[in-house]
Amino acid sequence: MNILVRDVIARQVVLIITFLCACFVMVGNSYAKNIEEPHPAIGPRQNFDPIILLHGFSGWGREEALGFNYWGGIVDVQEHLRGHDYQTFTTASGPFSSSWDRACEIFAQIKGGTVDYGEAHSRNHGHLRFGSSFDGFYPQWGVINSETNTINKVHLIAHSQGGLDSRILIQLLNRGYQEEKALTAAATISPLFSGNHDWVHSVTTLSTPHDGTTLASSVFRILPNHQQVLTYVSSMWSALGLPTYDWKLAQWGLERGEEEDYDAFKLRVEDSRFWRATRDNAAWYLSPEGARETNAWVKAQPNVFYFSYGSQQTSESWFSDDHEPDLGMFVIFRPFAKWMGEYTQDSPNRVLIDKSWFPNDGIVNTVSMNGPKNNSNDRIVEYSGMPVRGAWNDMGVMQGWDHFDYLGQFNSDYSDPRPFFDRLAHYLGALPE
Repeated sequence: MNILVRDVIARQVVLIITFLCACFVMVGNSYAKNIEEPHPAIGPRQNFDPIILLHGFSGWGREEALGFNYWGGIVDVQEHLRGHDYQTFTTASGPFSSSWDRACEIFAQIKGGTVDYGEAHSRNHGHLRFGSSFDGFYPQWGVINSETNTINKVHLIAHSQGGLDSRILIQLLNRGYQEEKALTAAATISPLFSGNHDWVHSVTTLSTPHDGTTLASSVFRILPNHQQVLTYVSSMWSALGLPTYDWKLAQWGLERGEEEDYDAFKLRVEDSRFWRATRDNAAWYLSPEGARETNAWVKAQPNVFYFSYGSQQTSESWFSDDHEPDLGMFVIFRPFAKWMGEYTQDSPNRVLIDKSWFPNDGIVNTVSMNGPKNNSNDRIVEYSGMPVRGAWNDMGVMQGWDHFDYLGQFNSDYSDPRPFFDRLAHYLGALPE
C-alpha cells in the first residue's frame, strides 16, 4: 500500500473515531445538572486585569478541533466574557507535555517572545531549549500602568492540569529557579526564571489534581507502556497532517518534516528520548508521586489570591465503601470512575491511597482538588465570604458534575457554562489590587 493511500485511509479512520467520541460525549453529558455557583459577588469592580484561560491535559487551542471550543464547546466562553467587558485570552500549550514545559509556553503566549524551556531543564531532559514564538496576548504584562501606577497583572482560570501549570508559572515568576540562574548567562535568561515578578493577581483552579490523580496510577497497572502508546498515536496523527489537533511536541523532535518520508518519521518517533524521559511529561506531573514532588518546591505566593473548585459525580456503593459513577457521568469516564472508586495503594516510596480518594469526577479524585496537601505547607481555608490572600480559598465541590461540566463542552439546557463564568469573572474583577 503506498503512502498516499495509507494516509487517506488513516484520515478517514481518525474522522470516524472523532465522530464516535463526540456522540459519546453528548450522550454522557445529557444528564449534567446546572448547579448554582457557591460564591456571591463581593462588591463593585476594582480591577481590569485580563483573564487568561488555561486548558487541561489533552486540551486544545482556539484554532484547533474544527472550531469546537475547549472552553464552552458550541458556545465560546472567551468571546462571551469579552462581550461583558472582561478582556479574556485562551492559551494553547502541549496537551501531553509536562507542566514545566506548559508553563513556559503559557508565559510566552501571554508576554510574547520565543518559548524558553530553560537551559538547565532542556539539558536535563534532552530536548530543545527553545520553541515557538508569539506576539503575545498582553505584552504590557508586568509593566507599570501609567494610569493606576500599579503593575499590570492577570487572572488565571485553569482547568485540570492547567492548575498545575499556573502554580508553576507563578512560582517561577515570583521566585525564579536557581538551577537556571546558575547555568544561564544573565543577558540571556528568561524573565520567567529570574524571579521577583509579582505579575499574577489570582488563580482559580477547576477540578485540578493538586495532589495527583489515581487515574495515572491505574493506567500504569492497566497499560504499563501507556505513555509510549499515547505519544506514538499522537505523533502519528501529527504526521498525517491533520489540521484538527496540534500535539505541540516540537521540542522533542516529534513533528514530521514537510518532505520527510512517513516510515523514516515512524522510526524517529520510536527512537525518541521522550519514551525514557519519564518525568518530563504530563503522566508524571499528574500522578500522586509527581504531585508530591511538585508540591515540595511550588508554594502559594503571599500576594496572590488562590481559589479552588472541586467536582464529584460518584456515590458510595450500597454494599461497601467503594464509589460508583452516577448515572449522568460522561460515558467514557464511567470505567475510570469505577476503577478510581475502589483503587488503593500502600507501597514503599509511593503515595498512600486509601478510601478518602474514592470520590471522583471520572478523571480526578475529589480529595485532590481543594489545594496541595501532600508534601506541602500551603494553607487551605474554607471560603466564608471574603477571600484570603496567599492561601487556598476552598470554594467547595460541585456535586453531580463530572470532569467536563465546568467547561460546558457539548452545551445543552442543563450544562451552559456561561452563568458560572459570568459570576466568576465578576468576582475576580471585584478583587482588591
